[in-house]
Amino acid sequence: MTPDPDVLLAWLADRHRGPLGPLYRTVAWYAGEAADSRDVRRLVWDLCELGILAVDTTRRRWEAQPPRLAELPGRGSLALFAGAVSEDQIYAAEGPGVRLTVHRNERPGRLPLPSTWWLAYEDDQALAAAAARGGMPVEPEAAVRRSTALCSIAPTVAVERPGRQGSELERWNRRTSRFQPADRRILGDGLYRRDTYGRKEYLLCRAGTWFATTGAEGRYLVDDNSGLPLRWRSDGEGGIGKGGGGNDGGDALGALIVDMSMPLPATHGAVAALCTGLPPVRDGGRQEIVYDGVPLGVADRIARSLHSSLKVC
Repeated sequence: MTPDPDVLLAWLADRHRGPLGPLYRTVAWYAGEAADSRDVRRLVWDLCELGILAVDTTRRRWEAQPPRLAELPGRGSLALFAGAVSEDQIYAAEGPGVRLTVHRNERPGRLPLPSTWWLAYEDDQALAAAAARGGMPVEPEAAVRRSTALCSIAPTVAVERPGRQGSELERWNRRTSRFQPADRRILGDGLYRRDTYGRKEYLLCRAGTWFATTGAEGRYLVDDNSGLPLRWRSDGEGGIGKGGGGNDGGDALGALIVDMSMPLPATHGAVAALCTGLPPVRDGGRQEIVYDGVPLGVADRIARSLHSSLKVC
């Protein structure tokens, strides 16, 4: 039987928060026998990227994100039901001057994601009334504002240098885009990975000082990113006033393209996905992750906060 992702979303909205371990077990039960632990963790990550969950890997806790109606950039009078929103809230928002649209996020070969719901509205008064009926706030220019609030990533949590003994330690090789075994006797600057009590732990060494990091942030922190891993391609559409770019083309919509070897950190991926509410497209042939409907200004702020450059195609 195919699992119903909207049932999982309802459970998350009802529980609100909790320890990460029980969440993985619940998702595994929901997914059934066909899914392994990697599928389960991938689904939790995808829920974070869609802005449904936030996960604190240090404290091993998760929290459902508050439901809201988020205005979409460059799309006119269209808002996204964002966060852990229940179907009861969605249908309660129906009324005069608004119309609901749904997209089922089915993914062949992967666990399905919760549906994406949008609200088309005639004017701001109709939007405000719909939000009130659904019991949620309106978030104006959501993706644009959140991209403006992105901070430059930096290592902050200092940790001890790995000892001479322990589980296998691997070092990130940018040229091959792979982790390779490292010699614990000669550890220089770079991004490292090790297995700690059954989960991956990432360490960054800078000038002899060691920091805890994540696999995604660590890749951007360790490199100068001269390979331009972030690209933006116009889709020929533009908007005025809700794209965040003013007169410099920053409000033009397009696709933000990321190499699979350099995935966006969860916070940055959530901002990119908030532009449409749709999950990114993973192109295995091109080894790319594609976020559609991203304004150029938003893409540029994402790149700069990662100490990267943005190539406009």
